[in-house]
This record gives sequence, structure tokens and C-alpha cells, in this order.
Amino acid sequence: MAGVQEREGFPPGVPCWIDTQQPDRDAALRFYGAVFGWSFENHLQRGDRAYDLATLDGRVVAAIGSGPSDTTATWTTYIGVDDVEAAVANVEAAGGTVVAPPLRAGSAGRLALVTDPTGANLALWEPGRRKGVERVNEPGSWNWSLLSTPDPAGAAAFYAEVFGWETDLDAPGPKLVRLPGYADFLEQFDPELRARHAAGGVPEGFSDAVAWILPSRRRVLGRDLLGGRRRRRRAGGRAGGRARGQRAHRHRVDPRGRAGRPRGCDVHGERVPPAELSSG
Repeated sequence: MAGVQEREGFPPGVPCWIDTQQPDRDAALRFYGAVFGWSFENHLQRGDRAYDLATLDGRVVAAIGSGPSDTTATWTTYIGVDDVEAAVANVEAAGGTVVAPPLRAGSAGRLALVTDPTGANLALWEPGRRKGVERVNEPGSWNWSLLSTPDPAGAAAFYAEVFGWETDLDAPGPKLVRLPGYADFLEQFDPELRARHAAGGVPEGFSDAVAWILPSRRRVLGRDLLGGRRRRRRAGGRAGGRARGQRAHRHRVDPRGRAGRPRGCDVHGERVPPAELSSG
């Protein structure tokens, strides 16, 4: 089934960017370059710090930031918003926690790091020059995001309040998460999207899909949306995304660190100070 490949931005409420913080930059570049065929360009020239944009055939698909050498690698999903301050207020009103308050990433945009009420980490992204990834839904690129949680109803309520997402909680297995009207945006790039989905017999509302929620029976304190970190010492769940053409591209969460990013990290080429990353 064909999918949208090249993109020029995302509507608010849609996952729009992914990056990973890595304690060993060289090893990460070798690994992801070999597995997915990515090329890299460092957009941060600051001592030994780096923020490498990963490209596939010249289009940006992800980024790799350098973290402290004594930390574990993490992945983060960014959700697009019109106003990062307003989105942060919505997160707090819905029971989430602000890990790093709004800050500017140069001309690329503005971001905040937050957790949902279950402890899952994500980022809010108010785009400036950087609208999001530029290539999706093809081999070697970002295909989907998955939240694994023992409380799918609680997660669905939070994301509905913050982003307007709708979740099919009564469906068996993974729960489809939709943003109503997203297919209207997608059909600007892929005019046959709805017709192709209908012909393929996909679930109702699939054309508006932005993510999936996977119920987990394991009792954990924190879960992550496509990577990030966990608050307990024992890893009890998992989160990840899949790059098409590869086996399940899941990123195990860090069972050792606190919630939030490593102790200081580079985000979109801007340094986030450790003081702004403390979760208390």
C-alpha cells in the first residue's frame, strides 16, 4: 500500500520529529548509517557536542544528538503545536508534568519536554524554520509511533485533552489513535489516500491515524512514546516505531535513569542545561 513519502511540514497535533540522544556519537552514526542507509550532517559545532541531521536521499528523516558518555541512549518523539506555552499549560491541566519549560532552538523553532500522567516522555515542537522530518513511510524512514502502557484509557484521555486525539479503545489489540481531519492534510500530498485505504479494507478512521496505543499487562511506573526514559530500575514495558523495510525498529527504554533527557543534552542544535531537565 503506497504512502506519503516526502513532506513539507505537519499540522498541529501530529508527531513531526524524532531524535535520539547518544553517549557514543561515532557508534550511533555507524549503526544507523549501516542499518538504514542514513547520511549525516552536524548542525552543532560546539566542542565535542553534535546534533547530526540524518538524511535519506537528501531529505531529513531524524536526528542524532550527543549526550554525556555515562548515560544510556534515548529516543524522543516531538508533537507539533501552534503555541508551545499554551501546549505546556494544557499538559499541566491534563495531569502531565513539564520536564523542561519552553525554550528556543535557534531559528529552527521552540520546544518543551514533558511527560504524560503515566511518565511517558515526549516533546512539544512549535516550528520555525524546521517544520519536521521531510521523508516518511518508506524503507529507512519513520513509519509509526507506539505508546505501550497498562493504562490505555488514561493515556487516551490525556492525549485527547492536549492534542485532540481520538482513540478506538474498544478495538482488540493495538488501539488506533486519530486526529480528525489529518487525512485532509495528507491528501494534499497523496490525493488517492482515502480511496486506496478504503480499497484495502483498513479500519475506519485509519486515514486520520497519527499513532497507536498498545495495552501492556506489565506494572510499570513510567512508559515512553518512541523511546525516552523510564523512572523505575526494572524495564517493564517498551516503546518504539518502525522503519519500513526493516524488522521491528523498537527502542528499549532506559531502565536506570530518571525521567527526562540525560544530564544536559543537545536538542535541534541547542544545548538544554541540566537544571532545566530535572524532574524533581
